[in-house]
Amino acid sequence: MAKAKQSKVKESKDQMPAPEASDRDVAEFWETHSVADYWDDLEPAKLTKRSAPRQVVTLRFDPQALIALRAIAHQQGMNYTALVRGWIGERLKAELRAKVDLKRRSGSAIGGGRDGKA
Repeated sequence: MAKAKQSKVKESKDQMPAPEASDRDVAEFWETHSVADYWDDLEPAKLTKRSAPRQVVTLRFDPQALIALRAIAHQQGMNYTALVRGWIGERLKAELRAKVDLKRRSGSAIGGGRDGKA
């Protein structure tokens, strides 16, 4: 009889949040659920060590921009500093890619060869 009850409980448990779920959704789920009920469904986390420690930088925003940043970050379920770091990282990658592409184009247009010689 106990086994029948146990299998019914397993069948009716809520589905865990998806890996792409926001931090807020995950937190809300675990506030109302016990890890013990999901222990067999969990997988070990894959952690990576950062190569260098981060440096603190101070940025000054006008109050309206900061309100907007916080609102956008809240909608995405993240901290506004993480949002700004992500945006800056994306822009840096785009700028670096554009610079590399420009060098490639100008190098091939001038000399025609890899070393810039004709």
